[in-house]
Amino acid sequence: NYMDYLDKNWKMVMEEAKKAGYVTEYHVYRAQPHNPQEADLYLVVTYPNMAMLDGMDKKMEPIQMKVTKMNPRQADEASGKRVVMRELMGSELLRELVLK
Repeated sequence: NYMDYLDKNWKMVMEEAKKAGYVTEYHVYRAQPHNPQEADLYLVVTYPNMAMLDGMDKKMEPIQMKVTKMNPRQADEASGKRVVMRELMGSELLRELVLK
């Protein structure tokens, strides 16, 4: 169910965010965790710059409403309650260092 959600709703929202210039890339990575504290799935989103992260929820909510016709709570209900299907282990901010 969660992968279906990612393939449909999340992917459509990310594509619309790319069109709006909020996101440059997005990827889903599967990992082999070595212990229960490590994630087995990573959603990786690349932004054009750090400033884009300011007010990101306010930027993304209209996109989600446009694409899915649902607010975040309704989308969670429609996706089979993804909060039940997964354990959110956290988030991490990485910055690319371009070597010259």
